[in-house]
Amino acid sequence: MLILYNKLRINDEEFPLELYFKPLTNKDYQDYIFVNYNKLLPQQEKLPKTLIFVMIKSRIKLNGLDLIKEQLEKDYLLDIFLKFSLEFYQKTQAKNIKIIIICPKTGYPLYSPQGEEFFNIPRLITRHLLRFKTLENYCSLIHPQWGRKVYPSLILSPISVELIKPIIDDILRIN
Repeated sequence: MLILYNKLRINDEEFPLELYFKPLTNKDYQDYIFVNYNKLLPQQEKLPKTLIFVMIKSRIKLNGLDLIKEQLEKDYLLDIFLKFSLEFYQKTQAKNIKIIIICPKTGYPLYSPQGEEFFNIPRLITRHLLRFKTLENYCSLIHPQWGRKVYPSLILSPISVELIKPIIDDILRIN
C-alpha cells in the first residue's frame, strides 16, 4: 500500500513532502532490517509492521557540486524532519505506540539506544520502493519527479498503516 501526501506545514511555511507506507509481510522478514534487527535496534523486542519513508523536497539538487551549500540545505531539511517526527513521536507515545524514528543524517534511532549497525535509508528505499534509484553506492537517492532534490528519512511503526494513518493525518491537518 502506498499513500502520498503533498505538503507539510510548519510555522505557516509549507514544504513539499511525500510519505510512503510499506506494510511488512512474511516475505519481508528475510530483509536486512529483520536479519540484523538486534544489531540495528538492540533493545527493541517488537518487530515493525510498517515502514514509513518520508521524502522532503530539497530547494536545491543534492549532487555534491557545492558541498557547503548542500550541507546547509541538508541541515535545514533535517530540522524540518525533526519537527515533524517529534510531533509524530509525541502523539504516538501519548497513545502508547512505540514508533522508531531513524535520523536521516546518522542512520541511527533518535529516541532509542543505538545499535552496532546503522540504517542505510537510500538502500532501504530502493529495496521497498522500486521506482526510486540511487547513485554513488547507495549514498544519493533519485526521486522519480524531483530527481536529486530529495531528503529521505525513515520511521518504523509497530502498528498497521490503517492505525497509523489517522495520527499522521492529524499532524498534517488532513480532513
